[in-house]
Amino acid sequence: MPRHNAGDMRPALILIDVQHDFLSAPGLVPPRGALVDAIGRLLDAWRARRLPVIHVHTTIDDPGRAMPHWVAAGVTRCIRGSAGHAPPDRLAPLAGEPVVDKTFFSAFSSSTFEQRLDELQVDTLVISGIHTHGCVRSTALDGYEHGYRVMLVEDAIGGYDALHGEQSMRYLDGRAATCVNSAHILACMDGMAHLDADEGPGEITHCSPAMRGEVRWRIARTDVKQLLNLATRAAMAHVAMRSW
Repeated sequence: MPRHNAGDMRPALILIDVQHDFLSAPGLVPPRGALVDAIGRLLDAWRARRLPVIHVHTTIDDPGRAMPHWVAAGVTRCIRGSAGHAPPDRLAPLAGEPVVDKTFFSAFSSSTFEQRLDELQVDTLVISGIHTHGCVRSTALDGYEHGYRVMLVEDAIGGYDALHGEQSMRYLDGRAATCVNSAHILACMDGMAHLDADEGPGEITHCSPAMRGEVRWRIARTDVKQLLNLATRAAMAHVAMRSW
């Protein structure tokens, strides 16, 4: 059953696998510096709005119990406590921000991930991180299956297989998720904050830009709240807004 409805959303930013071992992968698109910068800007803006963040890390305690294709290929990544397991300082968790460890693709493969979502009363997953065609895709599909609203922040997601990543985004958009960019998702959050702030009576007046004394229209503040609320819901739930 869906965990979300037409009411106000309770979003959390889910940062997936933004760890040195993955950021150092050859062929990463966008390149490491650009991706870290994009995710960092989103994270800073999200925190400034005092919205919850959950960090999801691939964590291997025993290389022999990693994903089978890693074991078969002799891959040793994301060993707990290693330098490669850690995120860059700019993307590191702050005190109080939950960190979820997983071994396989989806964040939902961890028994603690949904517990953290429930504790934060989250109904909307805003996903950023690595890799578009792997862990991001799997988490989005599982989130959809578990009844969450899923948003993919397309300018703050990367991977080493650009073609497969683009195909994954196109497939998910309009099915299991909605693809948005950072500016749009933050504008939606600001719209929600504006709705909470405008509790007083009165009206909003719009004057002509050319004739400052000429009133073009007036609208009751309660009507503005209703319109913004409807617009925000529609944008978050149904529209993949791309502002290039």
